[in-house]
Amino acid sequence: DIYSPYKVEDSRNKLWRWIADKGYPYATIKITSAVDTLDTPLVDIHISVDCGKKVYFGKIHYKGIHNTKEFLIKRELSIKSGDLYSFSKIEKSKEDLYSTGLFRIISIELADSSAHPETVDVLINIVENKRGWYGISLNFGASKEYDFTTELVGEWGHRNFLGNGQSISLKAS
Repeated sequence: DIYSPYKVEDSRNKLWRWIADKGYPYATIKITSAVDTLDTPLVDIHISVDCGKKVYFGKIHYKGIHNTKEFLIKRELSIKSGDLYSFSKIEKSKEDLYSTGLFRIISIELADSSAHPETVDVLINIVENKRGWYGISLNFGASKEYDFTTELVGEWGHRNFLGNGQSISLKAS
């Protein structure tokens, strides 16, 4: 392959994710590269890794929940208190929460990780989507029986009925 600093950085990120999935979120990876001084077009790449401490998830805290019941969020999480830290599980939890359609913004952060503790609490910040929606449409058309037709349609819905993540909608035309 042709040397590319972008590929080196991408490889560093992939290596960090792999190490973080094994429980080491504080891992540091240093990559140095040097062009061979001979006439050959080679680059020497040296990688040094310091994994740091093995980390476990501590308590999980929630912020920004107003209309959704906590059990619904817990149900979608791939991470649990006491589990070995995994970056992929955090990403999967975020994807699963977004897939409910109930949340507009989700961030999952490690609380106070600056001291590099072995058990780290997790803070889940959530901004909920608007629960209800409504709409009105006016449709025009033609048919064999009539030259011109019109239809007025009204719709109302709620995407988080009673905070349980269930939807309800009414449509009238």
